[in-house]
Amino acid sequence: MPLGCGAWRGFLQCRGGGVLTELPIVGGSMSRRLDDMSDARVTITGASVMGLDAGRRAACLRDLRLLNPWEHELSLWRDGEEVWVGPIVQPKWGVDSIDVVARDLFQWFEKRRLWRNRTFVATDLATIFETYAVDALHHDPTPAIDLAPTPTGITGDRTILAGAYRRAADELRELARSGLDFTFVARQMIVGGLELDVPAIPTLVTEHFTAPGPTCDLDGLSAVTQTAVVGTNRTNQGDPIVGIAGGIDPELGLLQEVFNESSVGDHNSALAAADSRLDLLRHVPEVITGALASTAPVIFDQLVPGARCPLKLALLARDVDATYRLHDLAVSFSDQGETVTPTFVTIGTVDDAT
Repeated sequence: MPLGCGAWRGFLQCRGGGVLTELPIVGGSMSRRLDDMSDARVTITGASVMGLDAGRRAACLRDLRLLNPWEHELSLWRDGEEVWVGPIVQPKWGVDSIDVVARDLFQWFEKRRLWRNRTFVATDLATIFETYAVDALHHDPTPAIDLAPTPTGITGDRTILAGAYRRAADELRELARSGLDFTFVARQMIVGGLELDVPAIPTLVTEHFTAPGPTCDLDGLSAVTQTAVVGTNRTNQGDPIVGIAGGIDPELGLLQEVFNESSVGDHNSALAAADSRLDLLRHVPEVITGALASTAPVIFDQLVPGARCPLKLALLARDVDATYRLHDLAVSFSDQGETVTPTFVTIGTVDDAT
């Protein structure tokens, strides 16, 4: 089944769901990202509002006047299915247009702190992640985030003290830098290891991209052959927790990088974090991106960050024939159609060994 050219609709709704009104959008954009927050934007014009029948126009104007950050969400639908939702954070009113800017539901963790003492010993990172997220939402669960964690197979020790006033988003991102991945699809927060529980994307070839075609960038600035993760020794500040992985590469030489992670409090976690970073960066990272043609053999629901995708691309003086991971997705849409642009990255040597 081909990607096609989707029909987009936008809704203004109360926090946690409950549709208020459909917005007469003339265009917009949305994204999906791995291990980070995505955003979305839609534009409404005076002409698009005036094009509504009298009853819908009155309801639309009423709700736009009541529009309030955090109280309301933007919900985007493609071909009858909700594909993105999140709190409105920066609406902008003009003389003849309104721009509604929102971020996905991870934005709530930017505004929540971890209020409960927690100690984990040799615990799967997905369990720690889920516990932090549940704690952050405990006092006010109205964002209605649907957590979907699966074990990572990586364990670690973590200690959180309420008196440290740690922001939930910071601690969740630290776990994502230590061998765990997460992404949002509408209200669902998918959490797991480097093998997220999402369907694979069918093989894509050069002809599945629109002109001028896909590009492949080698990100040499991100290459690393030895990683050191420095944590915190809570019993002896003068003896830091350190995990080191890698060394001199016969082709690249010695490229070292140090990562300071105050939440890492044991050597096993530090070493696992160092291994995870090295596995992703020990080869010069490849970044492949391009706009998909409507005839590409992929359905929109398969374009989830973390999904595997075999790529067979013929580029000038370079052929690509390997499996990559979808890292992020950028979509723009208007009355003239849509542009769907995925970005793929190398998987890492963890998977080369399997």
